[in-house]
This record gives sequence, structure tokens and C-alpha cells, in this order.
Amino acid sequence: MQNKRLLQILIPVLIIAAISGLFLIKNMGDKDRFFNSGKNSQSTISNSENENSLYASDISMETLTSYGLPILIDFGSPSCIWCVRMEPALKKMHEEYDEKVTVRYLDLSKYSKQADGYPVSAIPAQFFFNSDGTAFIPSSELQQIVKFDFYKDDESGKNMTGHVGALSESELKSILDEMVSVNE
Repeated sequence: MQNKRLLQILIPVLIIAAISGLFLIKNMGDKDRFFNSGKNSQSTISNSENENSLYASDISMETLTSYGLPILIDFGSPSCIWCVRMEPALKKMHEEYDEKVTVRYLDLSKYSKQADGYPVSAIPAQFFFNSDGTAFIPSSELQQIVKFDFYKDDESGKNMTGHVGALSESELKSILDEMVSVNE
């Protein structure tokens, strides 16, 4: 009788443990896929070492503006599901707009100090700049498609255009197309 009661408790606990284990294994696979392979895949990349890399460990506006291209900076983390879901579109835009727009992704779980000076309140968060480092101002038509946030740093007086949340591939394409046309 006591063994029967023990089995009634133990079997559901083992089932829940197995399901939880499968869930964790599945999600850890997504995390590794997002950041290619291993710990060091991004840790040695910086804009000065590989100026065309999507993944950055340092965000220097002076370096980014030296390329003479409009700039998209995306702040995220592998623990953020929306960041992970946005990653394929960000990669595609990085490849499609090579030599037209500088696209950078910065992992805040590794390089949180790099977000100093940016009003990152949640992730994913994107910031858009013209080739000279000034805030990109989207057209009213684009603002009807994408909700932008406009910031002004009280200390420096610098204006910034941002967006909080994941962007679809078509939204990113619309933004980058307009950024390219404004900066021609």
C-alpha cells in the first residue's frame, strides 16, 4: 500500500522532470545556434578587427561613422526570445545591405557597458543613425508602419531614433531602404 502511494507520486514527478529536461535541451540548442558556436565566437570580434562583422563587442560611433554609411545598432541577448527570433532577419539584412548600411548586433549579456549612452529600456532595441552619426528621421509613411521612439540625451544634447521590440524582415527592409535613400 505504501509502495503504491509512492509510485503515484514518483511517476508524475519523473514525467515532469523529463519534460522539463527536454525543454531545456531544446532551448539551449537555439541559444547555441544564435551565436554560432562556442564562447569565443564573438568575444574576440570588435569593429576595428573586423569592420564588416555583424557581431560587435564595441560600439564606437567615431568608427562607425568613418565607414560613411547609415548605421543600425541592435542590442539584444541570447536569453531574449524576441532577439533570437529577429536574428535571421538581421543577418539577412546585414548581408543584403553590405556596403550600403552598417549593421551591428551587440550582446548585452556580454558587453553591457557598451550600451552606456543609449536609452536601452528593453531588448531587442534598435537605434538608427545617418552616415554622419545624426539621428535618422523616418518619413511619416514609415512611422505608420513602424513605431519609432525619439530620444534626446540631456547631457550631450544628442538626438537618437530607436525602436524597442523585434522587427520583421519586411520592416527592417523598409527602414534600411529609406535610410539608404536619405543618405545618398
